[in-house]
Amino acid sequence: MELSKRLYVGAVIDGTRIDTVELVKTNGIAEKIFTLKTPDTPFTWMGNILSVSIQAMGIEVVAEKAREAYRKNQSFTIPECIKQIPMADVNSLLLEIHRTLWQNLIERQTCICKFCGE
Repeated sequence: MELSKRLYVGAVIDGTRIDTVELVKTNGIAEKIFTLKTPDTPFTWMGNILSVSIQAMGIEVVAEKAREAYRKNQSFTIPECIKQIPMADVNSLLLEIHRTLWQNLIERQTCICKFCGE
């Protein structure tokens, strides 16, 4: 399973240009975060997913610290380096995380509009 993913836009973290990230395999803590209902603040949910899925940004270890904090406190602060990832890369990383962890398709998946209920 290929866990190294290219960032299309990239980010500059501590003066270093980051154009690839290494994803880490899922575990029970990450699964809890992945499957939480999308909150009214979807950007926070996205940041949480990236925080428990990306091994490191530059020299900053990300997933291990986030997972450990969540295990202890049921919450964690999204690291600044994750907040520096451009939205285009956030979107592509969410897709790659989904494809890497659950393949290209989740069978019997349904979507419900939170506004109208259909």
